[in-house]
Amino acid sequence: MTRPAITFDMAQAHQVHDVLSSLISGIGQPQPYNPLGVVTGSLFPIIVPAEEILRGHVYGEITSAVYVITNDIRTVRYVGSVDRSSPALRNRIRAHLAPSAIPRQAWTGVGLIRVPDDLPHRKVLLCEGWAGRVLDPLDNVRLPLVGGRPWTPRRQAA
Repeated sequence: MTRPAITFDMAQAHQVHDVLSSLISGIGQPQPYNPLGVVTGSLFPIIVPAEEILRGHVYGEITSAVYVITNDIRTVRYVGSVDRSSPALRNRIRAHLAPSAIPRQAWTGVGLIRVPDDLPHRKVLLCEGWAGRVLDPLDNVRLPLVGGRPWTPRRQAA
């Protein structure tokens, strides 16, 4: 049975916050200006064009976060994380979108799940793993182990 694609919307943002609440104290609920968790507007998680990140116009200061790559219709394509001592999101996105890696038309937007900059690396990976299980990305081949069980990747991206 094929799993349906997940759209990154507020219902999914709430689920992400629910599963991360035991890892990130004070995450609260997704809402505008919340310094932790899914970066949201008033109605949807904010999806920034990947090109804006590559140009350095947005999220240039991000050192630790979980990121969600989507297509033009907010379908979750990939979930990953960065955890560095200096800004790293731009380089991670650039590596993903390198020529012949992934077609750029499939990965057009980036959503962000903020984590505290001082969160231990192991917990950042747990946040990525749990968020990935909620969002069930189409293109990941693996996610960090959480809850003692591996995530089962999709056979083929839709």
